[in-house]
Amino acid sequence: MESKEPVDLSNPLLQGLACAALSPGLRKILVFDAPITSLTMAAQNLAWMLKQTTHCQITQVQLGMVETEESLWGGLTLPQEKADQPFAWQPGSLAEGRDNALKLVIIPDLARLSLATARACVALMGSNVAYLERHGHQDSWQPNLCWLAGCARQDIGLVSAHLLDRFALRLSHQDWGQDDREAKIRQ
Repeated sequence: MESKEPVDLSNPLLQGLACAALSPGLRKILVFDAPITSLTMAAQNLAWMLKQTTHCQITQVQLGMVETEESLWGGLTLPQEKADQPFAWQPGSLAEGRDNALKLVIIPDLARLSLATARACVALMGSNVAYLERHGHQDSWQPNLCWLAGCARQDIGLVSAHLLDRFALRLSHQDWGQDDREAKIRQ
């Protein structure tokens, strides 16, 4: 995904994604009524825009119904190399990779999150510093996260107000349209 044609910013959803790529304060995006295919396409476009504007490596993480505290934050495992320690710390998907990478967190259905994921979102969205204390492991870091979530308007009542308040940018799903080649093929 190194080279890509210029993005057509006539689509309001793409305009919102471009604004989020340019402004870190807007990198908490909720898209209403987006099917998973459209949200996936939005994530691809957003990742490309973020890479162009931040010059950082972009890694994507998808969160949903099955995440646990261990998968998100980390936990103790048996060591692979050092036998002198009984346990080793294995970081979770939200606590690993603190290099120069920007993590794009994709949530396909905000209304169906696990409780652990919802709490992690509330704790990390908009936070300048993240603190972790689990199983005797202590850590702190500056989260470098961009959030992209989808939710059906009819399910918005199932989402905690604390979680909804974290989203700085709320957009409606827009059809991506078809490029000329696809339209010609369909004719």
